[in-house]
Amino acid sequence: MKVFSGLKVSMVTKTFSPQIIHKANDESAGKSGKRDSIIISDEARARLGNWQERSASMIESLMEKRQKVQEAKSNLVERTLEAGEELSTIKEQLGAFDEQIAEIEGQMSAIEAQKREREQREQEEKQQAAAETQEKSEIEQLTSLLQSVQFLEQINALKQVKVPIENVHRRLKTEMRNDMERGTFIESKAKKIAELAGRMQNLDSEMNNQIRKAKESSNEMNRKVSAEEKQEGSVSESLEN
Repeated sequence: MKVFSGLKVSMVTKTFSPQIIHKANDESAGKSGKRDSIIISDEARARLGNWQERSASMIESLMEKRQKVQEAKSNLVERTLEAGEELSTIKEQLGAFDEQIAEIEGQMSAIEAQKREREQREQEEKQQAAAETQEKSEIEQLTSLLQSVQFLEQINALKQVKVPIENVHRRLKTEMRNDMERGTFIESKAKKIAELAGRMQNLDSEMNNQIRKAKESSNEMNRKVSAEEKQEGSVSESLEN
């Protein structure tokens, strides 16, 4: 989205909330642009990745432990039946095996629940970071747009000041030319013409300065928009993963 081209302003097509406009006005008043945002750091991602590896390792270890308990239970049942005994004779032992299996499965469920909770929390943090990045981008865009509009207003104000000066300057030059054709020269009129020419030159210089600032503001905003679009793409890709 290009906001400024020469002296033409292309309005941002997004609708900004009053809160965003208020923040933008704060920035244009000279406040620092620092904003708190939740960023998922590489270190945090690494810690989560390490925890996921550890939890997977614990789940695998518990599954192996459960398998061994189940095998021990099956072997006990098999030996009992081969000996011609009733399973009721090993009821307490079977109950102990079942308790061990239930305890192991409870530990596995707790780890899985904690894993889901961590993953959900990370997803929520990613979404919040994306939302704050979007809001920051909108505020910066609106701030830059407001600055560009202010530059244009200043340029128009300077033009309005210059117009009557130009008219007087033009009239005096015509009078001066007519005076010289009649063979007369009025020094005060010549000084006034020179003074008005100097004032017009100063106004032109100030207008050019405002135009330069407006273009710089527009270019800076376009760079930020481009960078934000790339960052939003990265965040979206991260959320999808």
